[in-house]
Amino acid sequence: MAPFSEAYPTNPPLSHTANGPLASINNVMESCLAGPEDKDDTSHDFEDDEEVDKDGLPWTHTPVLAGQFIPPPTVDEARLALVDLKLTLRPPRPTGGYKDPKLDLLLRSRLEKMRMFLWNYTDPANKYPGWMAASLKTAHAYKKGPWLAGRLREWVRAYCKDRRDLPMNVYGTWNSSILEDEDFSQELLLHLQGIGKYVRAMDIVEYLDQVEVKSWLKLTKTISLATAQRWMKHIGYRWSKTPTGQSIDGHERVDVVHYRQAVFLPIWAELLSHTQIYATDGNECPVHPELEGTCKVIIWNHDESTYYANDCRKIRWVHKSKTAIPHTEGEGASLMVADMISPDYGWLHSPDGTESTQVLFKAGKACEGYFTCEDIIKQASNAIDILERHYPDEDHIIVFDNALMHLKRADDALSARHMPKFSPRDGDKWDGTD
Repeated sequence: MAPFSEAYPTNPPLSHTANGPLASINNVMESCLAGPEDKDDTSHDFEDDEEVDKDGLPWTHTPVLAGQFIPPPTVDEARLALVDLKLTLRPPRPTGGYKDPKLDLLLRSRLEKMRMFLWNYTDPANKYPGWMAASLKTAHAYKKGPWLAGRLREWVRAYCKDRRDLPMNVYGTWNSSILEDEDFSQELLLHLQGIGKYVRAMDIVEYLDQVEVKSWLKLTKTISLATAQRWMKHIGYRWSKTPTGQSIDGHERVDVVHYRQAVFLPIWAELLSHTQIYATDGNECPVHPELEGTCKVIIWNHDESTYYANDCRKIRWVHKSKTAIPHTEGEGASLMVADMISPDYGWLHSPDGTESTQVLFKAGKACEGYFTCEDIIKQASNAIDILERHYPDEDHIIVFDNALMHLKRADDALSARHMPKFSPRDGDKWDGTD
């Protein structure tokens, strides 16, 4: 016996036929229940929020044989199901009131329709009692036709058998991304890494446009640029600046590393052992007994800072009545401050404050020029004089950073900056200083 093409496992197949012994009964019930606006309803009036397959039909189960009759739940079974369904829709709180069942809108809508169907089926005062009539009456109340009535019978039959069998919302569960294939995702990542530093989302589009890749993935065409951009995020790429770490300026050269490890750090550790150590609260830590009576070491750190005339706060509380005012362009005039400081004495100056190592310098070609090594030597000589006169009982270490202005070539060394553009005339000699 051939299966009926539009039959469902929980619906009597004959109720979906246009001819047959139940057709006239269905037509009479439908004409009694339907209003003027429902006269043209057919068996293919789908619910607005129902899922349908690619052919426009609802999802199908294993068909039953034509003529197979499945009896409906009894009224007593329906009453018990209605009580449980109400608890599902409005779960009570132990302290009174009701909790939110946290159901999505589609599932809640279906459960509300099932509740009304069960109420119509179990209501003794119903004018049209019966399983079929109650389903059609419920569908009519939601301005739907026999298709929804069939779904209600299917859902309620399943719910009466198993309270956990609910008409869940399957929206979005039938789609899957190609990136879920780990082999392809790994292959795509290796392809992008092979391109180099500057990869593009368009590289994915071009990669999927290859004949062998489309054949592998069973694609008829490549993806769009917008999809490729979403894929870039999925495989871990972000549109941002390249992360930067410590600058590379020769710190890891073999000779530099050897000097740092074998010379500088041991000397620095020895000096720190003779300095005064301070706690986080600013109080002096006790001196190690072995160091008592030795000469204390004071470390002075040298640095420069440049300040600009227009270097001020840009964000502040502004009253709404404040209007725009003209402002100067650029950073403005600059002033460089160079000084020395230590955790023991603060800024380096004489006890009475009359002598100081602070230097104020207006840098620029149109001002005082540029702070060079000669200025550094002059400032260091001034600092040594102050230390010898006012702090002779301690050993002092002055620390300079490795800035370019702190470097100096030999006085008789050749200077490419002062080298003439053309060869000197016959008889003239160039000593490299002009």
